[in-house]
Amino acid sequence: MHEWNHPFQFLPVADSTSAILKAFVQKDQFIPGAVAAREQTAGRGRGDNVWQSPPGGLYLSVALPVPDAALLPLIGPGIACDVARWLNERFAVEARIKWPNDWLVADRKLGGLLMELVRSPQGSLVVVAGIGLNVFHAPTLPGRRAFLPTALHEWADLTGQDLVLLARELAGIVGQSASVHASMEPRLRAFLVGHSATLGREVTVDLPGGERVTGVAEGFAPDFSLLVKTADRIVRVAAGDCFHEPVPG
Repeated sequence: MHEWNHPFQFLPVADSTSAILKAFVQKDQFIPGAVAAREQTAGRGRGDNVWQSPPGGLYLSVALPVPDAALLPLIGPGIACDVARWLNERFAVEARIKWPNDWLVADRKLGGLLMELVRSPQGSLVVVAGIGLNVFHAPTLPGRRAFLPTALHEWADLTGQDLVLLARELAGIVGQSASVHASMEPRLRAFLVGHSATLGREVTVDLPGGERVTGVAEGFAPDFSLLVKTADRIVRVAAGDCFHEPVPG
């Protein structure tokens, strides 16, 4: 088990754990560090999406120093894979990764990841990884294209589990991604491909500039961008909101 031996703050209620943590980082504190909460009143997802954060979930943000900017493309996929592996090994839950930032169980949404890059007062790069995980409660997700939610307690016996201890444990799992190095890329890629909920499926990706790409998710580029085969070309998608229909049943 990867222990978290860095600054850690657990709050009953927070507006946004990532916002609180970024304020610490801008004061050159909590690098590395973690902030968690039982409830968020202003949780955020990708873009303008709201992350429903009622009591019963685990809301955690972890600040990780980035020793080498060249490793940035590995950190997000590394966290996604490490958390999926933790869910599998710790709770015997078959979590799969929906590109770029969600964990699904049986094609239902268990949680999500939001990556943000900030600079400390010293100018060093810091990744703030915000995680929302449905533990004891599965909130209603807005939007017709959203996957149905699920919660960890539906798949695992959580008797005696404490959210504070789980948050510290998960922070340790996320923290190990800060030590990623280039030699780990093949193993990371193999795990991501083997646990992808997106590859081989018809997808629609809304790009940051407003363009929409529709096609079949065929693979990952060297920087882990999604490769989408449209009717006439292969499109490399570095960022965007990716949608695909859940598998029937």
